[in-house]
Amino acid sequence: MKKNLLAVIFSLLCIGLNAQSVTVSGHVFGFLSEKVVLLRNASKNVSFEGPVSGAKLHLNDGENDHVVYTDVTGTYSFVLSKPGDYKLKIECKDYSSISMNIHYGSAGLKTYYPAVSFILKKGDVYLYPVGDLYIEQEGELRYVAMGNRDKKRVEDVVLSNQLLFDKTIIINNASKKNVLNMAKPITQIQKVIVGAVGTETLNNVSTNDTVISKSRMFVNDLIVKLNADSSMSIEDLKNKIQISREALAKIDPNDESYAVLLAQIKNAEQQLKNREEVISLQAKEIESSKKIILYLCLFALFALVSVFLLLFYLRKRKEHMMVLDEKNKNITRINTKLISSIKYAAMIQSNFFKDKKVLKKLFAESFIFNQPKDLLSGDFYWFTQKNNCKIVVVADCTGHGVPGALLTILGHSLLEEIVNVQGEVLPSKILMNLNQAVMSAFSRTEDLEYGMDITVISQAVDSNELVFSGMTNGLYHVRKNKLAYYSVTPKTIGGDLSLDDLSDQRIEVEKGDCLYMISDGYCDQFGARTDVIEKYNVKRLEQLFSRLSTESNFSSSEQILKTELDAWKGPREQVDDVLVLGIKI
Repeated sequence: MKKNLLAVIFSLLCIGLNAQSVTVSGHVFGFLSEKVVLLRNASKNVSFEGPVSGAKLHLNDGENDHVVYTDVTGTYSFVLSKPGDYKLKIECKDYSSISMNIHYGSAGLKTYYPAVSFILKKGDVYLYPVGDLYIEQEGELRYVAMGNRDKKRVEDVVLSNQLLFDKTIIINNASKKNVLNMAKPITQIQKVIVGAVGTETLNNVSTNDTVISKSRMFVNDLIVKLNADSSMSIEDLKNKIQISREALAKIDPNDESYAVLLAQIKNAEQQLKNREEVISLQAKEIESSKKIILYLCLFALFALVSVFLLLFYLRKRKEHMMVLDEKNKNITRINTKLISSIKYAAMIQSNFFKDKKVLKKLFAESFIFNQPKDLLSGDFYWFTQKNNCKIVVVADCTGHGVPGALLTILGHSLLEEIVNVQGEVLPSKILMNLNQAVMSAFSRTEDLEYGMDITVISQAVDSNELVFSGMTNGLYHVRKNKLAYYSVTPKTIGGDLSLDDLSDQRIEVEKGDCLYMISDGYCDQFGARTDVIEKYNVKRLEQLFSRLSTESNFSSSEQILKTELDAWKGPREQVDDVLVLGIKI
């Protein structure tokens, strides 16, 4: 009995020394950063995202491909079934990929290599070769880093993996110490057995080939089935592990082989535990599948009812669509006529306003930037020369589109009557007469909102004095790159407006001075940025006026204003009509 026991133990040791398959496991991590040169100080230089689940590990041995995936904890495990050269590639969506060459030469008694972990970079699609991993010298791990072909990438993904492998080598080679103690020549093991039972017993063991062979087959079968995750039943695995435990209990714990055999049995027990967890999970999944089948049946019934209702709905919808189609055709015809009418009205309005070239006869260096929000504009400009005075008006009527356009026609006509017919040239009186005329034009005002923000300037020919007055919108004056703003009454057209509100302001002007009259559309335009809601505002407009005053060709300011406005609003919709009139003395 004692001889048979020693034969079994001896065969176990021999098989352990010649085991061919090894298991490699670890984690795949993700990180976010630009620099990971100082990976050891992770809190300062790397923001770890944590384990990466669903990462694909593709292992090729030159003949076959093997694919495994990381679980929710980022854990993976694969088997190197025999010595040889392997190519490993790890990839995951939205992460960088890495590749490595594994050279499996000799593992000795070591069958398990834990803590072989990798790092992938978030938001990177580059494939990084990270070097070669060697299993040699009876289970010792050795890592050879990739050559520094791309310094930038080496300092990022590759270097971080190299630092992890430094720790991997330390962990695995520290556990190799016990294995190396066991990895002695068979003759030394024989000496141990000789010292214990004598030469005669050893000869009997050596000649008992049948017992050794059966023991070798048993242990080899256990290891291969566990590593390959075969269909061996849980009970069979428990029985074989129990037999190994009983055999181990009869060995002296101080024996050199004891620690190695114990490690192998614990490794088998851990794999058994993992398999039991998988089976438990599968049982839960089967139960869930049954529920899903029940739900699917209910869903199918519901789907049949839904299809019936859908067919009924589609039939009714088709009837409604025929009615809507006819109505849409009528709306399209009406809309076409309406757009055509508005376009024609816009043409009439533009021809109703005086040509910009007439302004250049009054002031040689001048411009008008007029950009309506819609086809029709609620802003208008007007100018003339009467009684040896040059008169320029810029107005912003309430609203835009058709309502604003009607008010511009009214204001334009009334100014013709007040200045060119009545002969009034003083700005305050022009505005007072305009206010009275607008109020008289509307017999009923209880349901009507009307207004007109307006600025009027008047300058006698060959005079260096300019007179202006206005409502709401004042006058901008730039002299030698210094800007001044002359404010006016905040009131607008209405019954509470008096001549005292419309005082005339007189300004001394000289050659090179620039004057600007505006509506509020330019300042009120929102910018293209989506992270903040911001108007162009008065401050930016004043800076733009100062810049325009230094332009060598002042008349080209119209194009500069358009370019600036388009760049500011971008794809955002224009919020109001825009009008800017500039004069250079």
